[in-house]
Amino acid sequence: MGAAATVVADWAQDPGAVVDYQVRFTRPVPVPDPGHAVVEVVATVGALDADAGTVRVDLTVTSGGARVLGKAQAVVRLS
Repeated sequence: MGAAATVVADWAQDPGAVVDYQVRFTRPVPVPDPGHAVVEVVATVGALDADAGTVRVDLTVTSGGARVLGKAQAVVRLS
């Protein structure tokens, strides 16, 4: 969840511009000890609200080829 939020905040170039962020956990990401896990985040603009000055960013988050977050969306205020 945090890794995906960081992708959006980095894109916005201001963590404070992320005005809403929601996800549903669908599968755990096991991390071996010692070791690491690879999480892939793909972000696309799903909607633009010109009146509100925001975009909805839809996130596809996978690990090991399986989706680990569902309905992952963020709303970002545009400058």
